Amino acid sequence: ETLQLNVCLFFLTSGYTLFEDEMPGETLNKKKILLVFAYSSRNAINVAKTPPLGIAYIASFLEEAGHEVHVADMQVDESLSFLSSISQYDILGVSTLSPYVALSYDIVRKAKAVKPNILTVMGGPHVSALPKECLEENSELDIAVSSEGE
Repeated sequence: ETLQLNVCLFFLTSGYTLFEDEMPGETLNKKKILLVFAYSSRNAINVAKTPPLGIAYIASFLEEAGHEVHVADMQVDESLSFLSSISQYDILGVSTLSPYVALSYDIVRKAKAVKPNILTVMGGPHVSALPKECLEENSELDIAVSSEGE
């Protein structure tokens, strides 16, 4: 799984593509990417809300590589309204903590139901601790990012 992460970030930031119909080394094919920081006040752990810096770093890096990136921080808006526009995205990335993993799986499942060919990526502390289990528990999840994605 770690190799998958390195390959994924290399392709996204080096002008390569993640899609089979294009050859590596071609001109950058700009992707539309949605990054979600999963959160639910019903399952909240007793810590202060903090900005999702990991997602912010990844978003900045991807934008510099020419991709269009949108961020949904569920600490600010817990609705799943971002899913109404999921069909316009090529890649969905979700960052999750253990209390929110069921919600994160639900987000991935709903995205795949609307757009089956969307590339789904999940990271965060829960995934770092249990990357293989995350892939086994959610067949709609394409890539589990173990360790720090940024």
